[in-house]
Amino acid sequence: MKDTKMYVSAFSLRYASKQMQYIFSQQKKFSTWRKLWIALAETERELGLSENGRPVITKQMIEEMKKYVEDINFEDAEKYYLKAAEIYYELAKVDSYEYADSLAEQYEDLSTLYEDMEKPELAKEYKRRAKNV
Repeated sequence: MKDTKMYVSAFSLRYASKQMQYIFSQQKKFSTWRKLWIALAETERELGLSENGRPVITKQMIEEMKKYVEDINFEDAEKYYLKAAEIYYELAKVDSYEYADSLAEQYEDLSTLYEDMEKPELAKEYKRRAKNV
């Protein structure tokens, strides 16, 4: 397993101090995120966030989170990250299909507009583009 307490790149190994390499490390990044989540949970608890009259976040939950701030399973994190990236890619494809459909509609509208303006060469070009999207 790679060292997660040190940021590694050609430049960091040559020019960055050990402290700077740690500041940009995976360990520091994920533990900082966890500290932020704990602060958020504590604030939500202080503000009285509840569901059906019961607190959503208990003191025990916050204490449990605090126990594992620095204990990060990077193998599992990588699996979850790759799964999230796969899901994001699938969603992006759907968005791009929807964008392509709307673009094709716009091109068809433009071709009609140019036909009405008696500019057949532009109308023909936008019909071609609509088919190729």
